[in-house]
Order: sequence, then C-alpha cells, then structure tokens
Amino acid sequence: MSKSNRLVEVGDNYRDCINKIRENYGDDYQILNKREFIKMGFLGIGKKKQFEVLYTIKDISSSYRKPIPPVNTTETPSSLAIEKEKLLAVAKEATMKTQQSQMTIIQKQLDMLNKKLEGISTESDTPSTIRKIEDLLEANEFTASYIRKITERVRSEFSLDELEDFPAVQKRVVEWIGESIQIKSLSELDRKPTVLILVGPTGVGKTTTVAKIAAKFRLSDKNLFIRMVTIDRFRIAAQEQLSIYGEHMEIPTTAAESADDIQKLLAIDNGKLDLMLIDTIGLSPHDYESIVRMRKILDV
Repeated sequence: MSKSNRLVEVGDNYRDCINKIRENYGDDYQILNKREFIKMGFLGIGKKKQFEVLYTIKDISSSYRKPIPPVNTTETPSSLAIEKEKLLAVAKEATMKTQQSQMTIIQKQLDMLNKKLEGISTESDTPSTIRKIEDLLEANEFTASYIRKITERVRSEFSLDELEDFPAVQKRVVEWIGESIQIKSLSELDRKPTVLILVGPTGVGKTTTVAKIAAKFRLSDKNLFIRMVTIDRFRIAAQEQLSIYGEHMEIPTTAAESADDIQKLLAIDNGKLDLMLIDTIGLSPHDYESIVRMRKILDV
C-alpha cells in the first residue's frame, strides 16, 4: 500500500466522514486513522470541532465509480406508494402515439421508487440496538466480517423484547469479544530471557501497563534482572514517563530505534537478563506499512 493511495475525509464527526466516504466508494475502503481537531475561524475568531479520517480504497478501480445516491429517509413507504400510484395513472392516460416514450420515463421513475422502498424496508427491519452495536464496532475499527458475525449472533441469541435493553446487549457483546482473545499463562514463558511486547493503538495505556508488569515482577522477586525498552521514538513524553518509572523501581530503561539496538541490548544483558518489557508506538491495525516497519525491529 503506497502513501499515494491514502485519502482524507473531513466532517463534523466520525459518522459524517464515513457517510461521505460511502457515498463515493461504497464499502470498498479501509480506515487507517482518525482524529478530532479544532478548526479556527476567520482571523482566529470562532472555533469549531472537526473530525478527520485517513483511509484507503481496497480496489483502486473503485475510485472511479460514480457516487452512490443517498437514500431520502424522510420519505415514508406510504408516501412513496401514493406517488407510485400517481405515476401508474399517468401511464394509463397516455395516448397511443406517445405511450412508448412516456412509459420508458415512467418505468425509470418506478425503478427509483422501488429502490427507495426497499432501502426504507431494510432499514426498518433492523432493530435500533443492532444498528447501535454496528456503529459502535465500526467506530472502534472492527472488520466488516467481524461486525457481521457479532450482529448475526445478537439476532440469534436475543429476542425482540430483550433487544430493547441496549446496555444488556452491549455488555454481552463485550463478553463475546473477550472470549475471542487468547491469554497465555506466564508459567508457559519459560525461555530466558522472557520478552514481553505490548502493542495497540494510541491511548490504550501501553506505557503504564509496562510499568505495572515490571512492578509486579520486581515485588515478587527483587533478584530478577528486568529491563524496560521503548521503541516509541515519536512520543518523547512516553520515553520520559517510562524512565521515571524505571528510576523509582531501579529498573534500567532504554530507548531503541532499530533491530540492531534490540540485539545489542540482548547481547549486553546476555546470561543475566530475566525479563525484557518493550513499549511500542501506537498504531492503527489498518496501518500495515508502519506495522511492517515495527515488526522488522522486533523480529530479533
């Protein structure tokens, strides 16, 4: 994936950006990153919150498709049905001479009305709780296939009455997500030195968790040789934070920028290192290029 394929959409909120992207590309897109920022008014007067979404198109050829016309959800099935009947009445009154041309125009209009009716029918068939779950999972960058899997399970395990209780459904969905996460026991990590690497998006608490794990091992056995390493060279504050934790616990803390740096640390501590904890840069799971670069550093 090259940087030239990355696109940016700006809107009032995340949903606004997604709607704009879908109007142009349907579902053929992947979200790479998102952020909220403050847009200054003219001459610095007035501020407005804006949302920016960085994305890429799965199929390059799809970037040339015509925008998908939005469904007018203000129209109801009954009003559309009335309009449909009026068009049929016009068709019956058409003269034989102009009947063929008029019927062609009317048929196109009827096709458009049928599509609107189908769209409204589909929307009304989906309980609001399921739509909220879909929006929540999409906002947290779960894949489309995973979202379908979750919503299908919601439909099969909850009755219509139970779907009215959104907090209960949301709690159950969180439990299903937790069940899909595999947890490895520390007793299985018998190779020395043990290397634990924390990965995840920005803001989930990787740096603090590194310090907590180090503190737990330090309190359990003061003779363990522990080293904390950060490869998040973009956040100076993260490096300083980890260093402060290290000073308080008397645990050496080092910054590394390459695979060679990690290899040198392992060589320096060879024979005495029990545990190495590595703090990584926050990345979106869809930022494949940056993930590959990080893997090259950590593959040692």
